[in-house]
Amino acid sequence: MSLITALLSVPFTHVLTNDAFYFGVLPVLAATAAHYGSGPNEMAIASLVGQPSPPQPSGCINQRVSLKWTLGTVLVMLVAAIAIGAITVVN
Repeated sequence: MSLITALLSVPFTHVLTNDAFYFGVLPVLAATAAHYGSGPNEMAIASLVGQPSPPQPSGCINQRVSLKWTLGTVLVMLVAAIAIGAITVVN
């Protein structure tokens, strides 16, 4: 469930505001993940993978330019989080 949250955080933090994602969507994902054995700390770490998304107003201007760098950074952060055990792939 944390891997799904990490992947969902990229478009959600890009489209929604940070408050809407972290206070609206993430609690629902964390409650669901608790039923599958993922802890709240793991879900919080997984949700931070999407943070390289550009901020709302200024990022919208240069989306095409920054998209490849954003996705590359997210991929590196996701692989690193899995490698050090911060995010588990299989529960």
